[in-house]
Amino acid sequence: MWSFKSASKTIITVAASMILLAGCTFRPVYEQSDARKTSISYAAPASQIEQALIEEIKFRIGEDKAGRYKISFATSASTRTINSVSSQFVRTEYEATVRSTYTLIDTQSGDQIGKAERFASAIYQGSSQNVANAQAQKDAYERAARDVARQISLLVSTAIQGNEN
Repeated sequence: MWSFKSASKTIITVAASMILLAGCTFRPVYEQSDARKTSISYAAPASQIEQALIEEIKFRIGEDKAGRYKISFATSASTRTINSVSSQFVRTEYEATVRSTYTLIDTQSGDQIGKAERFASAIYQGSSQNVANAQAQKDAYERAARDVARQISLLVSTAIQGNEN
């Protein structure tokens, strides 16, 4: 039987829970402050893969066209055959690798505060269909570029933080 005592206890418990949760906020653990988030400008990309890399880094750490820091990239991409199976259906596995060197410059002092090379690979399968192969390769390059961007964004954030301290 539903009684006034149990209903009041439930209401009090819900109200207390809401009050306790009202002070909570959800933020990413590695979120950058707004000051650092908008202090970087980017050199123009030299390729589609470099464009994907830059867009991912912009998403992670932001952009400011007149920022204190300027970042440039030298990016290359390569593909190698891993495994080839010839049967009724020809299937080949490839490894697409994206390698990028970034250079981070403090525009106020002109000093280079960061430079490193990172790479990542992604696997894709090819067949006798040229259009599908081209799309699979493009997708693999973009996946590898996102991984390189993740690595570089952490290095850039660390370099900026070390330069500001």
